[in-house]
Amino acid sequence: MYVSHDSTVPSENQLPSENRPPRARPGGGATAARVPRGGPLAAAAATPAGHARSGGPLDTPASIAAPPVGAALETPTRFASAPSGTASLDEATGELLPEWDPTIKWQLQAVARAALGPDHRVHHCHRHLQGHRHEVEIRERVNGGGRFLGNLQTCGSVWVCPVCAAKIQAVRALEVRSAIDAWTERGGGVLLASLTFRHSRADVLEDILRRFKVAVRAMRDGKRYQRAKRELGLAGSITGYEVTWGHANGWHPHAHVLLFVDGDATVDDARALLWPLWERACARADLEVEPWAFDVRDGAAVRSYVTKIGTEYLWNAEHEVVKSHTKRGRSGMTPFDFLRAHLEDPAGGPWLRLFAEFARAFHGRNQLTWTRGFKHELLGSDGQSDDAVAASLGEQYVVLATITAHDWIALRRAGYDGGTVLRTFDLAGWDGLWRLIEAARGERHGT
Repeated sequence: MYVSHDSTVPSENQLPSENRPPRARPGGGATAARVPRGGPLAAAAATPAGHARSGGPLDTPASIAAPPVGAALETPTRFASAPSGTASLDEATGELLPEWDPTIKWQLQAVARAALGPDHRVHHCHRHLQGHRHEVEIRERVNGGGRFLGNLQTCGSVWVCPVCAAKIQAVRALEVRSAIDAWTERGGGVLLASLTFRHSRADVLEDILRRFKVAVRAMRDGKRYQRAKRELGLAGSITGYEVTWGHANGWHPHAHVLLFVDGDATVDDARALLWPLWERACARADLEVEPWAFDVRDGAAVRSYVTKIGTEYLWNAEHEVVKSHTKRGRSGMTPFDFLRAHLEDPAGGPWLRLFAEFARAFHGRNQLTWTRGFKHELLGSDGQSDDAVAASLGEQYVVLATITAHDWIALRRAGYDGGTVLRTFDLAGWDGLWRLIEAARGERHGT
């Protein structure tokens, strides 16, 4: 079946009548799912396990057994199990805390909603059904890539949504790795240029980001850049934009540029040709720049960057360790660190204000920008948009369970987010999910 992505955001009152919360008697309500209470996990879905679907127009049958309880939840298979050492003592509170919590990104998404308000797309992400859908599906990817929720609206924001960023960044990192492999197989080389400028605590992010982008464009204008391209054999590039914030110097926008060059081009060649261009471009954009603000590396630096591409936004095992933000410290904080800091201490800093400033500045911008036509040349296509990736369009999956619209709304109103639903199903199967739904019904009806 084709899973479309609807960018419109209807309210609950605009949903079809069967999608609205029923006005039921206390203790009543719609059936949780089309499965008998206590049914086995293998039969826990309206669509039986073993029936594979894809985001394409056709249903594709497949022979797939029901996954065991404890399978990964929207997590790459290499992070499927928790690390050794499952708890630690919080000396401040005396609490015994789990070290591994895959629901953290969902908690941070809630903080992002609070920071950005009800008019932002993240407010509806993974909370409201798509307008033409009447049930939420718990799905598992056929390729073993983890479980996710289907038929829900998604915001597709790699910048401000930890849940969508996890999907998008996994795809983008694979595209970059594939491009590097394709280029090196042709005998080419890849260099990593890093660009930044002098900044201070007094800078306004939107202003310096605008001037930074002007400088990046100006660097690539004119005959000098064309000459540098010829001498390096520069066929194309991928530019990634990032930003951090520190107490001493405020916002720090920077860019990493992967340069796809002839195999004979060296780091010294690139520095000698490109540094004067960056210096001139920054002067044109009214930015102060020093030699330390420009660097070119190769080999291990390229591999390291691709491995952690967009570290500020990629959601991996490190981000699912409880209180990993405090372990990393408050130097060079990323936007997602703002969310974590607020979650840990809601009254402890300007984190929501800084996050909202970041969201305004980066709204509508691409995190990765390829030379026109270069992705298609190396990969054979331009790939999917962030929206399509976030909505899992085109993915093959198995439906493990369904939740009616009525009960999904009850879960949401009771404070249970998508991460809690997935985690419950992962650990306790259908029985646990049913109990969670009954608890939500009871809270909704005051029982």
